[in-house]
Amino acid sequence: MVRLLAKRRMLITSFLLLFSLSACQHREQQAKAELSDSAQAIVFRPDLHNAEPMEQPLPVLESRQHRLVIPIGGIGQRRADDLDTHLLALVDQLSTWEAVRGISIEGHTDSEGSEQSNKLLSLRRANVVAERLEELGVESGLMRVEAWGESRPVADNTTMDGRVANRRVEIIVTGYPQRSAVALTQLAGGDLP
Repeated sequence: MVRLLAKRRMLITSFLLLFSLSACQHREQQAKAELSDSAQAIVFRPDLHNAEPMEQPLPVLESRQHRLVIPIGGIGQRRADDLDTHLLALVDQLSTWEAVRGISIEGHTDSEGSEQSNKLLSLRRANVVAERLEELGVESGLMRVEAWGESRPVADNTTMDGRVANRRVEIIVTGYPQRSAVALTQLAGGDLP
C-alpha cells in the first residue's frame, strides 16, 4: 500500500511538472510572438529622415552673458545707496529675461597689501553684493561668489588710477534674454496681427 501511494505521488508530481513545463513553454511562445509583432511595428522610415528643410527655421534662443562692473572707488568701500544704484538697474533688467542660468559675483582688489588679505577683502566685497542681490529678490541658488584678490587686474597697479580701477566687483549673468514678440509668434506657429 505504501508503494502504491508513493507511485501515485510520483505520478502526480511528474504530471504537475510536465504541466508547468508546457505552461512555461506556452508563455515563452506568446512572449516571442508579441516581441515579433512589436518589432514589425517599429519600422525605419527613410522618408521622415530625408524630409525637406523648413522654409523658416524656428528661432533659437541663445544663451548670453551680461557683465556689470561695480567700481569700489578710492576708499575701498561702497555706500549702500551707491551699490543699490547699480544693483536695482541690474535686477530690473534681469526681470525681463526669459531665464537666468547663473550669476557669478567676482571680487577684485589692487595689489596693495598681502595676497591673503586681498583675497579676503575681495571675498567680503563679493559677499556684500551677493547678500544685497538676495535682499532684492534674486535666488541665492543662482549666485556663485568668487574672490580673485589681486590676481586679475584690469589696469596697472603702479599708478593710483590703475589701483582704483582694479578695486571692483564684477557680476556676470548667464541666461536667456526675453524673446521678442516675433519669435514667440513663430514658435506658436501663427502670424503677427
